[in-house]
Amino acid sequence: NNIMKKCSHQGMDSDVIFYGMLNLNDCGKLITTIDIHICAKCRQLFCDYKKIGEADVKYGDLGFIGLKKGEKWAVTLYNLGSGVTWELTAIKPGQLLKIQDKEFKITKNYTLPEFEKSEERSIYKLIIVENNLNKTLEVGLP
Repeated sequence: NNIMKKCSHQGMDSDVIFYGMLNLNDCGKLITTIDIHICAKCRQLFCDYKKIGEADVKYGDLGFIGLKKGEKWAVTLYNLGSGVTWELTAIKPGQLLKIQDKEFKITKNYTLPEFEKSEERSIYKLIIVENNLNKTLEVGLP
């Protein structure tokens, strides 16, 4: 059975089904698999992940927390070359988002702002989950 949970719409329930996945690799080694589920009625995405190694979990019951209006699921990445630190989180334009030691204001296109120093581009990254459905992304430094 593909049904994972119910999504509530003005008092009505709709099935949430498995939609796809996103794999993240650090220099060829799998560090996480994010399962993506979708509501059959409203098309809202829900995410859950399989932890490989360590990760900071921001939400206690991550799998079926609803997004607020204008939010998208994203993965924040921090990489200084000694391994990737990542976090699954909800983001929206204008939001202040902290990635490790630095705070960013999310742009209207759901991206990080332009970096003042070009080397920061390889340290701080943001991946929008819905744009990477059924992909394996290499997030480690070469």
